[in-house]
Amino acid sequence: VIVVPAGHAGDWQGGTVVVAWDGTTPAARALGDAIALLDPARLHLLSIEGEKALMLEPALDRAATLLGKRGPAVTTATAAVGNRSIADALQDEALAQG
Repeated sequence: VIVVPAGHAGDWQGGTVVVAWDGTTPAARALGDAIALLDPARLHLLSIEGEKALMLEPALDRAATLLGKRGPAVTTATAAVGNRSIADALQDEALAQG
């Protein structure tokens, strides 16, 4: 799923792509597809904790290291779901990344 901020009007400029990461094979596949499709300058892997059990370490760091070798600058973060839905948590954290 590709989510575009509300109100965005224009072409893709190759900026930052935020990818929800839970360490699973489908997440890895989506990540590879996003990179191939969007060719981002920066990539941010985001994991939301508290919704389901995640196997993040060392998968998150390993993914960042491997992706960094492919070109984009890669950063990672984890955030607690808190009282938000998973969708709201992802959106809030993605917006915080710019």
